Amino acid sequence: MRAGAVNAVTVSPLPDSEAFRGWQREGFNRWISLCGVGASDLLDRDETPIEIEGMVFRLADPFSASDPWDGREQLGARDFLEHSTPVLRANLLRAVRALVRSLEQGERVVVFCHLGLSRSPLVAAAGLMVARRLDPLSAWAAVARTNDELRLTRLALAALLWIESTWNQDRGFDNDIS
Repeated sequence: MRAGAVNAVTVSPLPDSEAFRGWQREGFNRWISLCGVGASDLLDRDETPIEIEGMVFRLADPFSASDPWDGREQLGARDFLEHSTPVLRANLLRAVRALVRSLEQGERVVVFCHLGLSRSPLVAAAGLMVARRLDPLSAWAAVARTNDELRLTRLALAALLWIESTWNQDRGFDNDIS
């Protein structure tokens, strides 16, 4: 599966050295890992270092096990609070904050996790939602247009709604909310 660009942010599964080099050629200048591994973990020691800067976050993935959202059920931020831990919420906020800052600085960013189907599209959608002032469904749709395999789950939508309300209440969530 090839990473598809959504303006300045794209999502990807766990990359190899060829993917890193492709991102570099395509003009991406930052990557964000959500699975706790970085370029040094993925590249051979004898390879030429990549010129793209990155950030590593360790974000648990309860999202892929969640049921798909059927489009009818009303969900809210509370649904995420009831089905997440303070550590998950704090790490999610840190990753989204990092993406928003990069987007605000005009950087092109690749967000990746193991499969590129749950955590990375969630963080990409949240970053677009905040940076472009989109509603949660429009932000998800912008990311999902690049990959037919992406499915919005109940927990991912609840997380987007929580991020939206947290961002609005705390004007950029300068403090981690747990």
